[in-house]
Amino acid sequence: MAEPRRHSSELFPAYAGAPELATAVALHGLGRHTEAGEESRRALTASERHLHPSHGRVGEIRALLAAIAPA
Repeated sequence: MAEPRRHSSELFPAYAGAPELATAVALHGLGRHTEAGEESRRALTASERHLHPSHGRVGEIRALLAAIAPA
């Protein structure tokens, strides 16, 4: 699963960070905050590489990171 994810943002820049964000949300919901934070940072890196800083997904990822930080 990691292989297609790694190349998806190059093929489809509009989806940059989306798979990582979905995984991070699921991990956060399961209480696995450390892993959720790591996946969120991967999502943010991918999103910032391909999307405008004001894109909604970038905001979602930052909000998730803020929610994870106190946990």
